[in-house]
Amino acid sequence: TPAAPPPRAAAFAPRLYPSAIPAALRRTLLHAFRPASPYWTQSGYGRGHYYSYYGRPSRAGVADDAVAHLIARHLLPRARDAAAAGGYAAPVGHEWWVHTRPAGGCDVGHRLHFDTDEA
Repeated sequence: TPAAPPPRAAAFAPRLYPSAIPAALRRTLLHAFRPASPYWTQSGYGRGHYYSYYGRPSRAGVADDAVAHLIARHLLPRARDAAAAGGYAAPVGHEWWVHTRPAGGCDVGHRLHFDTDEA
């Protein structure tokens, strides 16, 4: 069986979208995930329960919460455009998670990492 061709380096180059999150939505998300938010205790985050959420893109852009709205209306359109420009198929799913750190504690708790090599 022939080996899969290596991924094109340009496909994995980071992109910066400074205006990807509208100001009002950014404020909503900052409030929802503020350090004192009930999200952190309700999710079990402080007890080492780390997880992510997976979803499938909706062409209709229907969203029932702020994160889903951000993904459907603001991030997936950019991902679809970038995939098309690179000659790739459109995204078939998305994963999101959120972490918090105490001030000055960059290595405290759950470290930033990549779960898998999804290339």
